[in-house]
Amino acid sequence: MRTLVVFTAISNALIATAYNAIRLGDTTCVDLDDSIHARLKDYGISSIPIRVNGDKTWEERDSEFARVAMPGSLDFNFPGLELPIWKVLSLDRFSFWNRGIQSDSEYNAIMALNWD
Repeated sequence: MRTLVVFTAISNALIATAYNAIRLGDTTCVDLDDSIHARLKDYGISSIPIRVNGDKTWEERDSEFARVAMPGSLDFNFPGLELPIWKVLSLDRFSFWNRGIQSDSEYNAIMALNWD
């Protein structure tokens, strides 16, 4: 069985998981960012860089987050702020990980890897 380790960020836990998977063999590591790729080299981990054009404005990212994570009408203002509640909620940590079409493209690129 092949193991896939996808680095969207660097953490001690993920590095340890990658080392264990590599030690067991048949492991493929991929990264989604140049700075992550460079850090993995420092750790002695060889990874396949996957880069997808994902330049978006914060408004586009927030709108996608609202569509994916908060369906329904959230166009009223948050008490004490001049922002619609969906914009306030989209500042949550989850919005950091939502990249919409970019995530789909990265997933397709990963799945296109030759697993043989």
